[in-house]
Amino acid sequence: MYNEELSVLLRTIVSILLNTPMESVKEVIIIDDKSSKDELGDRLEKELQSFPFVRLIRNSKREGLIRSRIIGSKAAEGSILIFLDSHVEMGQGWYQPLVARVMEDPKTVVCPTIAAIDHTSLDLIADKYSNIWGIWDWDMSFRWGQISQREAQRRNFDDSNPIRTPAMAGGLYAMHKEFFFDLGAYDPGMKIWGAENLEMSFRIWMCGGAIEINTCSIVGHIFRKAGVITKSTAGELAVKQNVKRAVEVWLDDYKETHYIAVPASKQVEEGDIVSRVLLRQRLKCQTFEWYLNEVYPELHRPGRDFVGYGQLKGPSEVCMDTMGQGTGQQVGVFRCHGEGSAQFWKLLLSGE
Repeated sequence: MYNEELSVLLRTIVSILLNTPMESVKEVIIIDDKSSKDELGDRLEKELQSFPFVRLIRNSKREGLIRSRIIGSKAAEGSILIFLDSHVEMGQGWYQPLVARVMEDPKTVVCPTIAAIDHTSLDLIADKYSNIWGIWDWDMSFRWGQISQREAQRRNFDDSNPIRTPAMAGGLYAMHKEFFFDLGAYDPGMKIWGAENLEMSFRIWMCGGAIEINTCSIVGHIFRKAGVITKSTAGELAVKQNVKRAVEVWLDDYKETHYIAVPASKQVEEGDIVSRVLLRQRLKCQTFEWYLNEVYPELHRPGRDFVGYGQLKGPSEVCMDTMGQGTGQQVGVFRCHGEGSAQFWKLLLSGE
């Protein structure tokens, strides 16, 4: 956590205490990423004296979410790691389904069903994330979507069965510690946060694991306003570099599809990725084509599903832009930025 509101952090801790069989929990570790708020100094340590099962680790310098999670994972003594954000609320019985499934199959990574908590009122929006899975597009943007007909059929149209999701949001999940480190933990070359969830999703699926969303485990999460972290130049650059690392290591020939979707990505320096390429070779991972065929066949692919994709560029260096609007709503134009996302368009074979 970094500069979390103390009241929200304590709410998270108390929620864990009240809704978890603590006799089966080895410890709760909080990683403080060199927070600057006064209340997260001595006052936090005093508050934590009431929670002997909580261990506070303070980073000596800002490490970012990705590297902080590596630090916490190495320090953890339990055999199963459960990653949580510092602004969540646990539903009753959230813990058992996650741990039971990982114990049953140590190569299955299990995510809870996420219920949104409004960031202003702290009201729980209980069913906002029911029956959905994590998906992504060629601009490497993660989003939630309704599960496909194929996945619904695989689940026998039974909402109590787990969802095999192509990608995970990455904030909340349980994973066997041995499998986590055998698989390469997080990419230490990634900075702050961003795209680590997609990189890990590709790696889990392609290297012998699976990702499930368990519908019996409910965890509320406070979703903050978009752009809180990536407003800084350093934050924006970190996300772009992280995306480039994931693309270069895992997408094989499909990386060109990403570069057409996000032209600016080709100019980003990804840093040294040799160790991650060697990791993939050592693990004898599947190809990205296998991932698309077996895990996420619903993703539109060039040639098979669409004939054109990229920016729709007009005069004066302006491009068609969604302007933050959803499907079926009016779009607009904005200066061309080459970063995909709201300016990424596809012409499907159907003419849409």
